[in-house]
Amino acid sequence: MQSLEIAIPILVLAAIVALPLRAALRGRSVRPRAVRPPRPPRPRKSTLHSVSRSQMDEELQDLIRRRS
Repeated sequence: MQSLEIAIPILVLAAIVALPLRAALRGRSVRPRAVRPPRPPRPRKSTLHSVSRSQMDEELQDLIRRRS
C-alpha cells in the first residue's frame, strides 16, 4: 500500500512532463523536409472593362429575345 502511495505522485508528475513533450515531438517531422519551389503567383482577379453603349444595347436586346 505504501508503494502505491509513492507511485501515484510519480506517475502524475511523469504524465505532466510526458504529455507536452510528446505533443511537441509529434509535431516535428523525423526526416528533413524536401525544399519545395515557391508557388506560382495567383492569377489576378478580373476587372470590369468599359463597354460601348451600342454593345450594351445589343446584348440587352439579345437577352430580351432569349427570355421571350
